[in-house]
Amino acid sequence: MCKCCISQFLCCCGPESCGLCCSFLPSIKQSTSTRLMYAFFLLMATILSCLMLTNEAQMFITSNIQHFNYTCTFLNAGHECDKLVGYLAVYRIAFAMVAFHAFMLLATCFIYDSNNFRANLHNGFWGMKVVVLIAVCLATFFIPRDELFSTVWMYIGMVGGTLFIIFQLMLLVDFAYRWHCRWNHYARGTEKHGPNKRWLCALYFFGTLFLVLMCSSCVLLFVFYTRHEECLENKVFILLNSSLCLLMCVVSMLSCTKKVNCNSGLLQAAIIGLYVMYLTWLALASEPAKQLYDPETDSFFISFWRKASGFVGAAFMFLMAIYGSLMLSKKSDRLGVVVSNDSVKNQTTPCSFCLFNLSQSNFNHPENRGGQKVLYDEFERVLYSYSFFHFIYILATLYIMMQLTMWNNPKESVLNTFGLNWTSVWIKMATSWVCVLIFLWTVFFPTCVPGRKYIYEQHADCHTKQRPKKGTLV
Repeated sequence: MCKCCISQFLCCCGPESCGLCCSFLPSIKQSTSTRLMYAFFLLMATILSCLMLTNEAQMFITSNIQHFNYTCTFLNAGHECDKLVGYLAVYRIAFAMVAFHAFMLLATCFIYDSNNFRANLHNGFWGMKVVVLIAVCLATFFIPRDELFSTVWMYIGMVGGTLFIIFQLMLLVDFAYRWHCRWNHYARGTEKHGPNKRWLCALYFFGTLFLVLMCSSCVLLFVFYTRHEECLENKVFILLNSSLCLLMCVVSMLSCTKKVNCNSGLLQAAIIGLYVMYLTWLALASEPAKQLYDPETDSFFISFWRKASGFVGAAFMFLMAIYGSLMLSKKSDRLGVVVSNDSVKNQTTPCSFCLFNLSQSNFNHPENRGGQKVLYDEFERVLYSYSFFHFIYILATLYIMMQLTMWNNPKESVLNTFGLNWTSVWIKMATSWVCVLIFLWTVFFPTCVPGRKYIYEQHADCHTKQRPKKGTLV
């Protein structure tokens, strides 16, 4: 227990990575522990931002804290602290998170060895980081409440949120291509074993499965979202995106496309098409309620779901943002950001934290620290780009901020109606169109996509100019 307490102290005030005091828990890697801690920071900021947009939270504080309004007036925070709530409060919290990660981005540039002070700053000193982050967050509330700050920060958030969406789409397209290329490589076989029909059947099966799901989703959207005559926008959205999905599948199957990109195939087109239809469904579900819904005749379940949909949507949005952030930082090479794989000598920089310098024996015996074992998997070199990791978290913070504040209509943002507005509809529809454009770009210009060269080098037989063998999925 004493060793665990010392370890937790070093985690808060030193370069140690964090782990729990329960020794029966499975081991955790240093790189995983660090990323989970930053994800926890983002979770706390998101929860606080959601509370700032909830009228019930402000009413609860006002009714349960004595002299609350007097305190707000004394602090010059407005009547019942109206300056500390609403979309401007979300802007300020996001500004603090962006400033924190921007500082960490600059402090962790060009790090290839984890045994120096800057790497320790990224992986440790969590207690100090919490204090600094809280101080910066409190300082942002002293920013003058004017239109200049909100307008400029809104446009910055739009750019950052859009970039985060584009990066997520690029990662999805890359996932589809790698799946197809890997299985197609197994189906071709080697000179020793020859073609493998089982992998070929698997390619056909999943390609057909995703194609059937895509077509079924088109039919279901027409059935459930075009019942009323007022649903003209829904019909246009569904027809347009269905046509784009059909276009992607046809283009991927053409023989002339194979001459440009030998990696094109039905599987990745069907995957992207299914995701486009999923975005279409999200867009249609985000349309605000009109005269089609009668609150007096709605059942209790429907009324309850409309009230709870904002909280469920915010939670799902955060999970998607965290997943995208972790995957983008982990697989940065697929976006063209590659960490040097050259061997780096373990040198101690002049500003090393000598009091907590970790020797190699500490890495080989993680159980000496007590509690949960932390495996120092970055002893020889870093496994991901620290600076790019913080850049992605900047974009994720801006994305969450824009989602909570309705992008270009922040004054109308309320958590109870999260995602139920026309701005969200158009954002999701635009995302689906950008996804189609990215996929078509990779089909016709595969070598111009960051990270695409890696696939070509890994599967050289997929890269030759020869015609595909008979029986290969096209």
